[in-house]
Amino acid sequence: MDRSRYSAEAQRILDYADEEARALRHGQIGTHHFLIALVRAGAFPGDEREARLYVREATFELEPRLDQLPESLPYSYGSQRFLERAEQYAGASLVTPEHLAESLKHQSGHVVSVLHRMGIFLY
Repeated sequence: MDRSRYSAEAQRILDYADEEARALRHGQIGTHHFLIALVRAGAFPGDEREARLYVREATFELEPRLDQLPESLPYSYGSQRFLERAEQYAGASLVTPEHLAESLKHQSGHVVSVLHRMGIFLY
């Protein structure tokens, strides 16, 4: 992924997602970490603490907590698709938080269940 394709605000969201994955001691950055990052940045509606709580609940049994984290966390397959879709929405322009939020609306799995728990229905 080429970070230069991302606006400063979108790069901050990438950094927030990394921070969230590290805080949860997950070995990769998933779309659920992007959900928290988007809420944290104010680019997506919701309460940051509530999103973090629901993500923890949704991933507790599915994502192991690691004692040692690599220096650079990889993006999960779903996150790679999520970022590619945001880049497609941006076209030749820089990817913005709005492109990331739009891309998140087309996710499935954990992210959708967390959004529903937060009372956000995208359909």
